[in-house]
Amino acid sequence: MISCTRPYQSEATSSTEISAFKIMPSISIDPTLTDAEVARAIHIHQPSDTNHLRHGDVVESWDFTFRWDEDCKPADELEE
Repeated sequence: MISCTRPYQSEATSSTEISAFKIMPSISIDPTLTDAEVARAIHIHQPSDTNHLRHGDVVESWDFTFRWDEDCKPADELEE
């Protein structure tokens, strides 16, 4: 996985203030994914959202974008 940071420009409070860049949280994206796959990623909002994922699904959650594989476990399996 690779990690990237996205800067954003802060709002100036006076006309003489120079805009500064702040670092946004790190987002890790599996480098084997295409831009199209990342754009169609399934967003996980709660653990139960993982119960219907299949191997090969591209998932975005916890600041990671990755491919769901045999090492991934759905929430209902972990609750057993």
